[in-house]
Amino acid sequence: MNQLWTIIGLLTLCLGGCYYVGSRDFTRPTTAPTTTDDRSLADLLPTTAPIEAPESPDTTAAISPTLSIEEPPPGQALPPAPQPLTSAYLPILMFHHIEDVPADHPDAIYRGLAYSPERFRTLLQYCADTGVEVLTFTQLQQIREGTLPLPERAVILSFDDGYANNYTNAFPLLEEYGFKGNFNIITDKIGESDFYMSEDQIADLVAAGHQLCSHTQTHPDLTQLSANALRRELGDSRRWLSERYQTPINCLVYPAGEFNDTVVEVAAADYVFARTTRPGKTLDFTTPHTLPTVRMFPETGLQSIQRWWD
Repeated sequence: MNQLWTIIGLLTLCLGGCYYVGSRDFTRPTTAPTTTDDRSLADLLPTTAPIEAPESPDTTAAISPTLSIEEPPPGQALPPAPQPLTSAYLPILMFHHIEDVPADHPDAIYRGLAYSPERFRTLLQYCADTGVEVLTFTQLQQIREGTLPLPERAVILSFDDGYANNYTNAFPLLEEYGFKGNFNIITDKIGESDFYMSEDQIADLVAAGHQLCSHTQTHPDLTQLSANALRRELGDSRRWLSERYQTPINCLVYPAGEFNDTVVEVAAADYVFARTTRPGKTLDFTTPHTLPTVRMFPETGLQSIQRWWD
């Protein structure tokens, strides 16, 4: 009997020990490890920069500069498209010689074509004082096309034949006042004598911003020429001036003002404008190759000029 109880006791002890061992996790310590580091667990974890969410694309941006359309500010309309003009009140003043010629000079024609430098200065001073704008034929083309506003008061200064006194007398005065002239050149007369401007003098005009116009090759009566001769006089003079001075030539001046329908037709093939000697101050842009002019006689003074805008 005693042996039986001894066996039961041993079995109980063994079963209790197995239960104890099975109820414990010997892979981990039963108490937290001790340490001398006072930092918290958060302090011990590695730090990383915050991850930012990617920005969403700007769908309002223009896809391409060439496709973007500029809209006017609210309440503001788009500017109107340029409107070509059909006419303009704009006197074209015709000069020949800018020179003092005595009243008793034996050559009446020469005397009648001369305008004194003193009167010319007075004219330029009047324009400067009263706001009369002095234009070129290039600006006239822009006005006709509607890309340049028509000034309230304006003139064009047009110098026929290419005389040397245009360079020695008119050119310095124009430069002094900051105005530009239009010099109508007979190409075969350039440098022919001291009476006409040289190639270098004309180059000085162009370099200073003045405009050249064709006055043909030889200054003939265009109405008496054959078709081939007419084309040479008008076309070759324009091409020579344009190539020699690297400047556009958009205006022709008819020698002695002579023209007919055939001359106008040929002129229209090479030039934007053609100026006559017919009197007038209003330019009809529907017939741009028969523009009128105002002849400046030796006695033409401010008293008559002031009436042009009354």
